[in-house]
Amino acid sequence: MKKRPFKTVLLLVVVLTLMFSCTSYKSVVVSVDPQLKTIPSAVIVSANFNERDLPVLPLVDAGMYKSAVNKVAEELMQIEMDSEIEITKLIAYGFGEKLGINIPVVKENATVYDYQELDTEWAASIAAENNVDAVIVPMVRVVTTGVSAFGMKGGSYLTLTIYVISKDGSVIADGYYNSSTVTAKPKDTESYSSLISNHNSLTPELIGKLLN
Repeated sequence: MKKRPFKTVLLLVVVLTLMFSCTSYKSVVVSVDPQLKTIPSAVIVSANFNERDLPVLPLVDAGMYKSAVNKVAEELMQIEMDSEIEITKLIAYGFGEKLGINIPVVKENATVYDYQELDTEWAASIAAENNVDAVIVPMVRVVTTGVSAFGMKGGSYLTLTIYVISKDGSVIADGYYNSSTVTAKPKDTESYSSLISNHNSLTPELIGKLLN
């Protein structure tokens, strides 16, 4: 029986590992209250990237991938920080244009809310402090769903959630999108920047769905 060359086997492992971890683009409106379209005033909390979600299995491969990511952590963080400003402005402009109001940016410490669970009381307090009817809270994260053998490559997607919270703490709107998966080496900062730049087209689309 003829044996497969090692490189061929390794390539097969890489393809299979990433194939089962890929996601396709989706944009989902979770809930929308009719009052969203008639909000007279609002502010937006500056977008902040939550900690990147990295896989822990397979143990060795995931560990090698994470180690490589950590070596370029500063460069990746700078890309995120630059994008936070762009994302915040894009959302503020998108909502402001459709609602016909000016939406100022309020900078908040990222530790005041958790990516998985929004503190609506905190959001309502922001609205009260700024004397507005609602606050827009964007949450952003890069999720790496799987890595190849020896952590040589990983499949990642960008996810952004937009909450609109009224001054009484109720959720007026809630929607999110996941970009398509991008497969790249852990130290490939150019691909990471390209992945995050998906927000330029996906964010306006989500806003359009929320305010349709």
